[in-house]
Amino acid sequence: MINRREFIKRSSKAAMALSVLSASKAVSVFAQQTVPAAVWVENGEPADLLKAALKEYGGMNHFISKGDIVVVKPNIGWDRAPQYAANSNPDLVAEIIKACYSAGAKTVKVFDKSCNNALRCYKNSQIEEKAAAVDAEVSQVRDEKFVNTTIKNGKILKEWSLY
Repeated sequence: MINRREFIKRSSKAAMALSVLSASKAVSVFAQQTVPAAVWVENGEPADLLKAALKEYGGMNHFISKGDIVVVKPNIGWDRAPQYAANSNPDLVAEIIKACYSAGAKTVKVFDKSCNNALRCYKNSQIEEKAAAVDAEVSQVRDEKFVNTTIKNGKILKEWSLY
């Protein structure tokens, strides 16, 4: 059994050792200049948050090449106005679309399969309006546009319904 003073001394040494190990590990990760799997940004306006997140990835060009046709699939599932935060932020969706075009996208398409009435969801979420204002092709998902598609060399999944 150790006394309180010895416990504090040992705990302090252990904490210092862990902090040095953690710092050296962090330095080696940054030295590798790898792209993170995910980033977290908060407390700002949509344009600023997107800019900060994309900076960590090296820009939208990390995801998009010149001439690409891009699909942005926001959440437009609910017949709710933006202030209720039930759907994707319409200003953020517009900023993502602008970033796609800046990276060289030929076309940006926006759609989602709504849970409520699609006409109302697209209108009340303001995503349709803001996406169209920055030249995205906005459309509602229609069940008849799904096509059963064979997956070549599929081992478990041999066919899937694609839009």
